[in-house]
Amino acid sequence: MMQFTVSDDQAQLLEAFQRVTREEFPASRLISRVESPLNQDVVKWPVISQLGWLELLLPETGAGHAYSSVDQCLVHREFGQCLLTPVVLGSMLGVGLAMQAGANVEAQAIMAGRMKVAPAIACERHGGRPAVGDRFYVVGLSDCESVLIWNDGGAGLFTAAQLTDITVVQAVEESLGLHRVTLKDAKPQAWMASAATSQQATLLISAQLVGGAQAALDMAVAYAKTREQFGQQIGAFQAIKHKCSDMLARVEVAWGQIMMAALSQGDNGLDPFHVSAAKVLATDAALKNAAANIQVHGGMGFTAECAAQLYLKRAHTLDLMAGPGREHHLRILASESPV
Repeated sequence: MMQFTVSDDQAQLLEAFQRVTREEFPASRLISRVESPLNQDVVKWPVISQLGWLELLLPETGAGHAYSSVDQCLVHREFGQCLLTPVVLGSMLGVGLAMQAGANVEAQAIMAGRMKVAPAIACERHGGRPAVGDRFYVVGLSDCESVLIWNDGGAGLFTAAQLTDITVVQAVEESLGLHRVTLKDAKPQAWMASAATSQQATLLISAQLVGGAQAALDMAVAYAKTREQFGQQIGAFQAIKHKCSDMLARVEVAWGQIMMAALSQGDNGLDPFHVSAAKVLATDAALKNAAANIQVHGGMGFTAECAAQLYLKRAHTLDLMAGPGREHHLRILASESPV
């Protein structure tokens, strides 16, 4: 199996992000509590903006630090492990889109933390520019001033005021606010007629999915080392060993494909074949590892008090944000073999 080793600079980048995410955004913060049912990550938005996270995707010619696609995937893998709100991803993509489209006022507002961008999931997917009457599910709309809509035909920023028929819907992940909306004004704040944002979003979401798969594996192994049955640690049982080894294999395979996709960056953007393959494998790893982690935890794993269930729910959310698996399978089948 191909192995990818991080450079010294990437190790320092990871260390910096890990220090903040593990102190400020532990996964345990999302365990359901009556007094605080929704994700509170936006309360710490000043921290997120001051650290420069929202500029991570900007090219060197802008205000960014020229982080490579590999660097970006490493960071988003950490975001997946701590289950950071998808509004961070929406804002990162939004500032890059605004900068490329020449919407400098909006870009500066996002970077300064004055504007947050909620990612949208199309109810009926098509490759054209969003039109009046199109319906979407929007994650975290209550806390955001803008919405990012993307598909293979392009990507655009829209204000919350351009939405109508806003209805609260129950999300599989209780900590995320979810609304169903209709677009009443199809003139975006910024628009780029390119699949670049869609491909980039898919790759970064895939990295977050693998981060969740890795976190589920880490939880399962840690629990197997401490939980005892029949006088010994359950990690000594062959069934648990096989389950954990399968989880590791899924993480390694999916991450290897994500690195292949990140390294496919060229003058025409990311390679669609590798990006779709990364999404398919990452979704498989996230969903199966989250389910296996719940099983390793036994009866406790099925309770709301255990963080294991959070990774399964987030995997379903991210899977929908990156587009149905059927679309990616069809793209893979229609592509020429990269080998």
